[in-house]
Amino acid sequence: MSLKILKFGGTSVGSAEALRRATAIVHQELPEGGLVVVSALRGTTDCILDACAAAGRGDLVTAQALLTALQTRHQEVAGELGHLEDIQADWDPLFARLDQFLTGMAMLGEAPLRARDGALAVGETLSAHLAARCFGGSFHEVREVMKTDGRFGKARPLLRAIREAAAPWRSALSEGPLWVTQGFLGSSPEGVTTTLGRGGSDTSATLLGEALGAEEVQIWTDVDGVLTADPSLVREARPIPQMSLSEAEALSAFGAKVLHADSLAPGGRAGFRLVVANTHRPGASRTEILPVPPARPAGAVTSV
Repeated sequence: MSLKILKFGGTSVGSAEALRRATAIVHQELPEGGLVVVSALRGTTDCILDACAAAGRGDLVTAQALLTALQTRHQEVAGELGHLEDIQADWDPLFARLDQFLTGMAMLGEAPLRARDGALAVGETLSAHLAARCFGGSFHEVREVMKTDGRFGKARPLLRAIREAAAPWRSALSEGPLWVTQGFLGSSPEGVTTTLGRGGSDTSATLLGEALGAEEVQIWTDVDGVLTADPSLVREARPIPQMSLSEAEALSAFGAKVLHADSLAPGGRAGFRLVVANTHRPGASRTEILPVPPARPAGAVTSV
């Protein structure tokens, strides 16, 4: 069985309505199973960072008020989707753990990167548990596979260790289940939670694609693929149906925000197809990023 991986960013799982759209996409794209990588609900990471900053200043009252607001929002989304009662047992220990991190930071009067990574992991894991229920899949912990060094805040993936750790996942996923896991997170050689830094969720998905031998990785975001120009500057910008990996890397180097450069490298090594599509308009154009340049007329310009 060929494996397909779907990744949904925060805007794609940021509300009950967004999760319903994502559910329809998962059922359409993965009728025979596969792997889904999800980010934290939109705004969750910023909220946790604000809470960590407040706790690091010793302002535990503000930090816990932010925690309460975060908990309320997640409960509202889960309730609207009809999953609040069955997910509470998974969520309660996570919110308790986040409270422990914030309390510890307030006692120290600082927010160390190691503790902040642990706190941020809560947001990703809350989302993955909820998405698993929405999609009809099962949650699996990405830190079992995503092995990194110990540089907190921007950890480097350890490619050989990731591939070795992914062996049980490769075997299990070949049977056709639907699994849901977190993006952005890793585990140091000592087993401590790390984060991959900017673009980390996309990078998680493509690293898993490489380690699991995926045929295709889809990045679902809020634009119709990779466009010919920045749509905020050029109203007539249109999606590029196909482009090569080297072209995508060049666009990323020159500041295109659709894909982070770190997320492109695994596709170059493993040769899988990378697809960028719009969660809000799943039937719209999408971009396929191919290991080799697609056929097009000589001198054609793809982007500006």
